[in-house]
Amino acid sequence: MMRLLVFLVLATISFSACNKESDGTQNASSGTGPAKSSTPSVSKAPAAGDHVLYMFDGYHFYEATVISIDGTKSKLKRDDEYLDRELKDIYRIPKAGDKPSVKPGDFVAAQYGELPTWPTAEVVAVDDNKITVKRIISGKVEELSPERVLSVSPSAAAKIREAASKKD
Repeated sequence: MMRLLVFLVLATISFSACNKESDGTQNASSGTGPAKSSTPSVSKAPAAGDHVLYMFDGYHFYEATVISIDGTKSKLKRDDEYLDRELKDIYRIPKAGDKPSVKPGDFVAAQYGELPTWPTAEVVAVDDNKITVKRIISGKVEELSPERVLSVSPSAAAKIREAASKKD
């Protein structure tokens, strides 16, 4: 009887632990759970109505609103213009408290002021509460709060790197 009771208690604990890890939450003590990305666009797929960023060219990312998603395609609205973009090429706009995983030498999009355009930049230095970047277009160096810096995909970083090489 005691063995049965011990077995039931252990089975219940084991089942509860498996259920916790599969619900998408992160277990801080063990580090288990789904991998978290520092790029907001990767951590949760954008949905209709979300405000996002998309790469306009090697020098700019623009803010837009997701109108619809169909498989891997998205329809965005920027001002009065509708755009079709691959879902993999749009990014969630970082929120206060977000900290992108960037290091010196990385190419990023960075928000200066409150404009809906995020110029591209190269990361110069990273501290806990600020990221120093150098704008691709002007070469101006600025310190920004982490939520004003967007870590981009390797393909977007390659396009920014190419644009930067043309400015030198």
